[in-house]
Amino acid sequence: MSQLLLFLMLLKVSTINEYGQLKSVILGGVENFKWPDQDKEFNKGISRSTYHETLTDKTPPDHVIQEARDDLNTLSLIMEHRGIEVHRSAVAGEHWSYSARDILLTVGNKIIQCPTPFSSRANELERYPFLQDIECEIIKAPRPMTKQD
Repeated sequence: MSQLLLFLMLLKVSTINEYGQLKSVILGGVENFKWPDQDKEFNKGISRSTYHETLTDKTPPDHVIQEARDDLNTLSLIMEHRGIEVHRSAVAGEHWSYSARDILLTVGNKIIQCPTPFSSRANELERYPFLQDIECEIIKAPRPMTKQD
């Protein structure tokens, strides 16, 4: 049996409250991470940024990617040490969907794709194709109404 099939059989979407014991999580990654280049709202945010390094390229500096990778790996180890099952998402192709938690919301057995002003993240649910194969209701938010230049 493939690992993906076994993963899908074990994954159950269910949240009852935010105070119960955390049993499993999907943790994002930074592989293939790139800033979007055709997202008007993202570009506006970058132009207002006070970050000490200017983002002039689609790829963040290597030290930023490595630090994020290290932080995610440490978080994974901490959760596993506490008995929480950690599923790492494998995102193919360029993306900036570093974290699903700010776009995807679980309520009961539903996954809700929350609205976002970023056209580059509007279809982020598609970055997690395994969610389509588990028993849960998926509700998609409307696409942002921002116009691209």
